[in-house]
Amino acid sequence: MNMQSAQPLLTELQDFRRRYPLVDHFYALISDNNGVLRGKRLTLAELEEFFQHGRGVASSILWLDVTGKDIAHYDLVWQDGDSDRWCQAVPGTLTPAPWLGERYGQVLFTMSEPDGTPTPQDPRQVLAGVLQHFQKMGLRPVVAAELEFYLVERERTADGHIQPPKNPRTGERPTLIRGYEANELDDFATFLTEVHDTAVSMGIPAETVISEYGPSQFEIVLHHQDDALRAMDQAVLFKRVVKGVALKHGYIATFMAKPYAQESGSGLHVHMSVIDQAGHNVFADPSPAGSPQLHHAIGGLQKHLADSMLLFGPHANSYRRLRPGCYAPINTAWGINNRTVSLRVPASGPAARRLEHRVAGADANPYLVLAGILAAAHDGLVKQLDPGAPAVGDAGKLAAGGQGSKALPRNWQQAIDAFASSDFIRQYFPAGFIDTYVATKQAELAEFYGEVSPLDYDWYLRTV
Repeated sequence: MNMQSAQPLLTELQDFRRRYPLVDHFYALISDNNGVLRGKRLTLAELEEFFQHGRGVASSILWLDVTGKDIAHYDLVWQDGDSDRWCQAVPGTLTPAPWLGERYGQVLFTMSEPDGTPTPQDPRQVLAGVLQHFQKMGLRPVVAAELEFYLVERERTADGHIQPPKNPRTGERPTLIRGYEANELDDFATFLTEVHDTAVSMGIPAETVISEYGPSQFEIVLHHQDDALRAMDQAVLFKRVVKGVALKHGYIATFMAKPYAQESGSGLHVHMSVIDQAGHNVFADPSPAGSPQLHHAIGGLQKHLADSMLLFGPHANSYRRLRPGCYAPINTAWGINNRTVSLRVPASGPAARRLEHRVAGADANPYLVLAGILAAAHDGLVKQLDPGAPAVGDAGKLAAGGQGSKALPRNWQQAIDAFASSDFIRQYFPAGFIDTYVATKQAELAEFYGEVSPLDYDWYLRTV
C-alpha cells in the first residue's frame, strides 16, 4: 500500500484519535466463512503501521471450521506452508468497543492474494464480487438486515441445557413466549438501551426493537442503505455488540438458529430493493405486488433457493429451525404481506416497494447471505424469470409443490450436495471459495454426526 492509498485510512485514524484519545488497544478482525470474527489485538503504533502499509496474516484464518480447527483432510493449509496473505483495513470500520472499556477499539480488515487479487475465501470479497454484476447493469442494491437473538443464562443446567435468564426487574425466570409484549422490552430496557447506544456510537444504524416469539428473544432492525458492503460490515459488527453487551450484563446472547427445540428459531431477514443511476427504485409500483423487475428478482430467488441454502443454513442446528408453524419458511413460496413465505413483499408505499428474504438463520454469515440473495436476484433480473402466482394463506402447506412452490433442503447434507453441484453457484462465486466452503461443511458434518449424544442413549441404550 502506498502513502496515497493509505491516506484516507490515516486520516480516519487521526479523526478517531481526536474523538477517543484514551483508546490504545485495537482488535483487527475478519469474518470467516462461518461468520466467526477472528484476528489480532494491536497496539496503537501497530495499528498505524497496519493502516499505512497493510499487514501479513496467516491465510488459514479463513479456512477453519466453526470450532477453530483446520479442516480435516483438506490440504489447502499445508500446500503453501500456511503462508501469509496481505491484509488491509476496511475504511469506515474503525470504531470504539465501549463494552470492553474506554481503552479499546476495533477495525475490520480484508485479505488479498500475493498478486493483489481478492482472496476467494474472504466472505467480504465474495460479496464484493457479486455486487460487480449489479454495477455492470448500472444498478445498486438497497438493503437492510433484521437480526433475531435469544438471551440465555451464562451457566447451563445440570443436564447441559440452556435456559432464559431471570427477569432483571422481578427475579423470575420467564416461561411464557411474551411475543411483542411491551413489558418484556421494559424488563430488559437497560440491556437494550446499552446495545442501541453502543451501536450508534459505532455508526451502526440500529432502529426498531421488538420482543420476539420466544422467551427472552428479541429482534433489532438496522436501517436500510445503498452501500451493501457497509450494511453487512455493520451487521457483522452489530452481532459482536450484542454479544459483548450481553456478557457485560451477565447474559449470553446467542444467534443460534434454533437454541430451544420447542420455541421459535432466530432468523436473519434481509430487505432488498434496487435503485438505478437516477436513484429510482426499480421495484416501485402502485400495485402491492411490485413492478415486473421485482417479480423477476423473486423468480431468480425462487429458482436458486435450494442451491443457495448452504449459505442461509450453514450449520447442523440451522435445519432445526425450518419447521411448519414456527415463523420459518419451508419452501420457495412468495407472497404479498405474508409472513409464512420465504420471499415476502411487505406492505408499503409504492416508492418503498421491496422484497424481504426470510430464509436465512441468524447463525449465517451476513456477507454470504447477502451474496446468495443478490446473485439469485441478479440472475432473475437478467433472465426475466417468472415466480408464478403469490401464495395466499399458510404457505407452509405448499411444501409438496402447490402453486409452483418447491420444498427447501431440510437437512445439512442435502444443502451441501445442492450447493456443491450447482452451476448457478459456480457462475457467481469463486471456485476457491466454493471448494473451501464445501470442504469445511463436509468436515463439520462428519464430526458433528460422529459424536454420540445423550439422545442416542435415551433412545437406544436399553431398547435395541
